[in-house]
Amino acid sequence: MKRIILFCLVFLCSVSNISASHFMGGEITWTCIKGGPNVGQYIFEMKVYRDCNGITFSQTSQTLTHHNYPALGMTTPMLLNFISITDISPDGSPLSGNGCFDCASGQLGAVEEYIWRSDPITLGGTPPSEGWHFTWGSCCRSSSITNGMADDSWTLRAVMYPYTDPSTGNAIPADPCFDSSPSFKEQAKTIICTGYEFSYSHNAFDDELDEITYSWGEPLGDAIAYNPSVPNATALVFSAPYSVNSPIPGLPTLYASTGEITYNSMTSGIFVTCIKVEARKCGQLVAEIYREVQVVLIDCGIYNQPQDGFNDPPTITTPFIDPATSLPTYETTVYAGQLVQFNIEAEDLDTYAGGQFQEITLDADGGQFASDYVSINSCANPPCATFNNGAGITPPFSSPGIVSGVFEWQTDCSHMTADVGCNTTSNVFTFLIKAFDDFCPANGISIATIKITVVPPIPDLRCTEVLENGDVILTWKYADGAPPTAEPYMVWYSNNPAGPFTLIDSVFYPATTFTHVSAGGNDDTQYYYLSTEEGCGITAEDLNSDTLAS
Repeated sequence: MKRIILFCLVFLCSVSNISASHFMGGEITWTCIKGGPNVGQYIFEMKVYRDCNGITFSQTSQTLTHHNYPALGMTTPMLLNFISITDISPDGSPLSGNGCFDCASGQLGAVEEYIWRSDPITLGGTPPSEGWHFTWGSCCRSSSITNGMADDSWTLRAVMYPYTDPSTGNAIPADPCFDSSPSFKEQAKTIICTGYEFSYSHNAFDDELDEITYSWGEPLGDAIAYNPSVPNATALVFSAPYSVNSPIPGLPTLYASTGEITYNSMTSGIFVTCIKVEARKCGQLVAEIYREVQVVLIDCGIYNQPQDGFNDPPTITTPFIDPATSLPTYETTVYAGQLVQFNIEAEDLDTYAGGQFQEITLDADGGQFASDYVSINSCANPPCATFNNGAGITPPFSSPGIVSGVFEWQTDCSHMTADVGCNTTSNVFTFLIKAFDDFCPANGISIATIKITVVPPIPDLRCTEVLENGDVILTWKYADGAPPTAEPYMVWYSNNPAGPFTLIDSVFYPATTFTHVSAGGNDDTQYYYLSTEEGCGITAEDLNSDTLAS
């Protein structure tokens, strides 16, 4: 099929012919270059997923349309160079009695990932309040889509918004760059068996540790008709009973802070999904990216099955205990400076003919890992987390029936929420632990979203109250979700704001008040702070609360 995409800007119109069909999804992201000869410039990247049953995409450069960009500044199209093609269909063992889907055979459900990337470019000026929109799209989607929009056009999009410096009230220019968009650390999910509860996350990560939130997005149609003033003007319609917030069967839920999606589908089909990720600095929306993924749900019961007639996915152990409920959980809150260490195990007792166990693979993902899973200094916010099989082998690693891994992360003061000049960064870190078997045509997959929240090691001293007899009552608050600790907090006192301060007592969790008897608070101002000897301890001040006056 021949398609024509028309990109029209205020200052430029160009036409590009591309032959393709059976689009399965994709995303547009950008990176701010922080060092080297191109520091201050941007690199844009586009990933596109293709149904291998359809026509291939062109392996030539592509052009992003940029909306709301001023006529002066960018005088050439935003070209993306072709980088690679990868078959990301599931792989598996012939012992299952079936072949896995692959692009070489052109099977419906097999998927290829195409990547295009720009050279370093400069974006002059400042985005308007509506943001700079970057889009790419054409025709056509698959004819076999179950939840609507079969054969419709598509549009991928991303939005860069302005950021105002809270200290000056001035918008920060885009040149030099200061912000990267979030990016997805987890590969797009494609082929899944029906019949069991499945949880996964696209695992977005922001290099600047901006706060990110997830929500369902609207898949878009005609790229030529895209209107940045009404960005959802070309939103496509889902077929009942599906909708934007329920695009797949099995009562899907989406957790806004981690992006974890859970559903349990008994229905086969091909389903369009769209996820929106927003990044905020100091509460200001600065970036918005979308990932479309066409999920293929198949009834694996029609294929030869292991032992009991059904291919069960691996089970993944829960590494933490909720202190409030005493129940196992994948979430925990720790004090900055605390070492987080746990073993995690995936088990799958399904067997093939002859009693041979399936090969179970354990993988891990997350922005707080270095690319080699070993280095503690090569991630966005060191110290980095590490992961291996206990014998130094890094992900992915496999074993028949049962496979286990060791997670370790030395948290630090840098992992707490920082609020310096309103440069607020997130203290919530997510890691994906993925286990999958080698059953074909679709692997049994389980994904655990590990959520670790890092809080200050010292309570927040909130209030002083002077009684009629001169006693002073101190009141403090622990960070939300702060775990119990046996370490003492020291109470320091002085009648001079410059000190010296004297240690007058110690208090223990979960106390939230302390009374300084005979303090003389009705005669003169008294000064107090709390400290701890345990914590991240980059400087002594990191282990002290604010100083309050009576």
